[in-house]
Order: sequence, then structure tokens, then C-alpha cells
Amino acid sequence: MRSPAFALAPILLCLLVAATPAQEAAHWRVGAARVDVTPTEAIRLSGYGGRREETDRVVQPLFVRALAVDDGVGGPALLLAVDNVGVPAWLVEQTAQRITSELKVPRARFCLTSSHTHSGPMLRGSIPNMFGEPVPEEHQQRIDRYTDALSEHLFTAAREALANLRPGQLTWGRGSVPFALNRRTAKGPVDHDLPVLAATASDGSLIALVANYACHCTTLGGG
Repeated sequence: MRSPAFALAPILLCLLVAATPAQEAAHWRVGAARVDVTPTEAIRLSGYGGRREETDRVVQPLFVRALAVDDGVGGPALLLAVDNVGVPAWLVEQTAQRITSELKVPRARFCLTSSHTHSGPMLRGSIPNMFGEPVPEEHQQRIDRYTDALSEHLFTAAREALANLRPGQLTWGRGSVPFALNRRTAKGPVDHDLPVLAATASDGSLIALVANYACHCTTLGGG
């Protein structure tokens, strides 16, 4: 199982725009957290339909990462990113409901995204027809256990990021990285933009980076 280098996705930028009135200078507080979500037992990986055996080896640990920001006006906003090919809608909404109920963060201020690595565990209800055949019952049991554990890890990351809120600031910029290709159409559309958001503490030390790049995470292949 391999985790991509990028920590989070830039959807939080939309939340930031909504969080702060244009005429007021924000007094930001920022907090981050990271929880290890590497499976502890053999499990079916998602991302390739032809890869049908369970993996029993860890190449690199997987994480869920959380960033909380609070502008001092509208309350905190939360962004979570998990190392997986995708998170099913039911799990996103279940997490959102719990965060609203227990942490008092409204649904509109919460976003859960994935790194889209193709070397992460299968989740219950995520791309269920990918393999073109039923998943063996013993495989499904381990998928279910991992999914239930991941649900708890998502909430833990959100709670810890909020608990870690402290004075800081947000800065962002946009660069360009040329290696992405259009693998479907020669010379087809390609997005080389690399937006980056930096969350720093009041002393200038880095708390978290938010980045996104349009490049499919299939480097390792389906083996």
C-alpha cells in the first residue's frame, strides 16, 4: 500500500472564501492532525479490476489527514483527506453527521476527499462492480472490518485537528508541473496547474500544506 506525496486537496479554498466576509481581515486559527489508517491484516486492494488477491505487505503507511481553520467569524471549517482511491457517499455523509452532532461543525463547512491512490484498501460500497465477480466472503469480512475502523479514524482526525487549533495564517499560490499526460487522447486536455495552500503558525512554522494535481495515481500498476 502506497501513499501519494500530496497531503490534502484544495477544496478547502472554497470553504475559506465562504468563511470570511470580504471586508474583514480574518484572525485565523489553524490546526492539523494525522491518523495512521494502514491495514493491520491482509486485505483486497481497490483500483485495478484484475488485482483479485489480498495484499499482505505494506510498502508505505496510509493516513487520513485533517486541517481545521477558523476565521474568528463564522466558526471552524474542516477538510479531511484519506489515502484511498475513493470514499463512498454513505461514509462521507455518516462522517459529516457525526461531526455535526458531536463537534458542532455544520455540513457546509466539512469536506472529505481522497488522494485517489490505486494502492489502498477496498472499502464497503466503493466501486462494488470493479472486479466483475463477487468478492469472496472472507475477503468481504476484512473489507468490512477495515471500513468500520476507517470510519472511527476519520472522526478522530477531525476531532484532533479542531483540538489543535491555534493562531496562524493562510497563504496560497499556484505553480505549474509539466509531467501529467492525457492517457486517453494524444495531445488532449491536460491540467498542469498546482495550487498550494500553506497553513502556518504565528511563529511562521509550517502546520500543513494543501495541494492538488490532476494526475492519475496508477504509477505502480496492478501487480
